[in-house]
Amino acid sequence: MLTYRIKTRLHHRINKAGEQSIIIRVTFNKCRVDLETGLTIAASKWDDKLCEAKRNTVNGQGYTFREINDSIANKISTVNAIFRKYDLDNKYPSEGQLKNEYKIALGTVKHEDKTLLAYFDEFTKSRATLNTWSANTKKKYNAIRAKLTAFNSSLKIEDLTNTKLTAMVAFFQKYWKQNTTFTKRWQDIGAFFKWCRDNNYPIHQDCAGFKIKLKLPKRTIIYLERDELLKVYNYKFPQQLKHLDLYRDWFCLSAFTSLRFSDVMKLRKVDVRDTYLEITTQKDSDAVKIDLNKYSKEIIKKYKKNPFAKEFVLPRVHNAVLNRCLKEIGRLCEIDTPVTKISFEGASRKEETKPKYEYITSHTGRKTFICLALSMGIPPTTVMAWTGHDSYEDMKPYIRITDEAKAKEMAKFDTLATRELETLEEQE
Repeated sequence: MLTYRIKTRLHHRINKAGEQSIIIRVTFNKCRVDLETGLTIAASKWDDKLCEAKRNTVNGQGYTFREINDSIANKISTVNAIFRKYDLDNKYPSEGQLKNEYKIALGTVKHEDKTLLAYFDEFTKSRATLNTWSANTKKKYNAIRAKLTAFNSSLKIEDLTNTKLTAMVAFFQKYWKQNTTFTKRWQDIGAFFKWCRDNNYPIHQDCAGFKIKLKLPKRTIIYLERDELLKVYNYKFPQQLKHLDLYRDWFCLSAFTSLRFSDVMKLRKVDVRDTYLEITTQKDSDAVKIDLNKYSKEIIKKYKKNPFAKEFVLPRVHNAVLNRCLKEIGRLCEIDTPVTKISFEGASRKEETKPKYEYITSHTGRKTFICLALSMGIPPTTVMAWTGHDSYEDMKPYIRITDEAKAKEMAKFDTLATRELETLEEQE
């Protein structure tokens, strides 16, 4: 049951007639919303205790006390009806949703008066509050809004027919050229469409059944093999490249703990215990406990008294600089196995082959941890407890990678007879 409180009160401003607006104040879920009744009254004619017009009074608009109080009661009933609707889904409305539905119920605004962008703004404001969006998520949706504006700033949600949606797709593909990127952004837009349907907004029914089939490449997971990781960990940089030590340690701490860049950035000394660390992840807001191994312990110990680290485990770095330095580190360590990435732009297939170090980023550390952990036979459920993954589906791409690696190792048995023959010939 949703809990909320309603109180009728007078607005502090006094109009030229010496009257104040009657406001319905609704308090719920850490929100406070003032709803206009369209009525005014002098303070001397208002009963603060009963929150209604005093008997035998008439306001400057010509309404009797009975008409005023009946109108207020009807508007409060409207608010109650809105909350009953949301109570069915056991979720609170946003401030914008409450105001909009209240106005629609009173007939002071109609759905068709609102543009798609107006609904999109309400959606992003609501989700940003309820889901505590990060700065990057807000930036992503701001970019989507810019594209919607460029497409048609006056578009209405009831006009989103199959024809209009197809035109929108063609327009967006000029900006989000790779199918993988476009698919992700269209999923974000699809979440907005679903939100409109869930709130009974008049979005065209074609939005529910509109599907896009795009060729998507097999996901390429870039990670370091065991020998490559150890080579990076043990590499001795020449004096003129000593600054790369820190960036190497950033990467290796991620590769030996599974932490994302954002989590290493916020990892404090107080989060580290003797044999494990505890942290609430930035992306998922999950509290995870990660056991330490000798490599992660060594890195943490190395910076324990570093003045630049302050209260954090590692000194702060910029992600863009880290990514640039990691490519240089990979080049120095000769991690140059050719890697081909396949992408699709519409129906066009593109291939790009580069040495592995060109693809190394801060997130490669986390991927390295997962792949190596699985290849060493650590159960996926244990790995998920460290990484904070909620779904087994998220682990499937990594499991496929390690299964392929095991198959290659097993293939070595095919040469067993040849090796035995070579041994016999050597003995002869």
